[in-house]
Amino acid sequence: MRNNRHVLIADDDPDFLVLLQVALKNAGFSNPVQTVETGSGLVDYVEGRGEYADRGAHPTSALVFLDLKLPVRHGFDVLRWIRKQPELNDLIVVIMSGFSFANEAQVAHDLGANAFMAKPTRFASLVQLLQHQREAWCPSAPVQPVPRREPESVEAGQGQ
Repeated sequence: MRNNRHVLIADDDPDFLVLLQVALKNAGFSNPVQTVETGSGLVDYVEGRGEYADRGAHPTSALVFLDLKLPVRHGFDVLRWIRKQPELNDLIVVIMSGFSFANEAQVAHDLGANAFMAKPTRFASLVQLLQHQREAWCPSAPVQPVPRREPESVEAGQGQ
């Protein structure tokens, strides 16, 4: 995923949305971020429906952080819907859960999630988890060496 592609976060906790956006920056994400607060809002956003129809203001996303416990439409239901849409095959979905029940990670992977992330209680741990996600899905472009230029020679008598 290129660094200019948008990240979409679906979480109904406004405090966690802010925290996650700060943590993404601290983890080295430079991608623009959009947020939604419900599962149906995520579906509308991805489809470009309703208030998300203007793709200039709401561009398509390449990476989604999807909370499981969303109002209106549960995260697993949204994940099932995403994976049934052939045009969304390349959409990277990271499931997030604040509860991390034993089988949630397995169910997430069985339904086609690219990764599962239990929400940590410490900010530093969240940043570290997000750094791993960035390295997996948004690797930095390799640094290209600057071509070395030979110093221009000044012939005797010139430039003086």
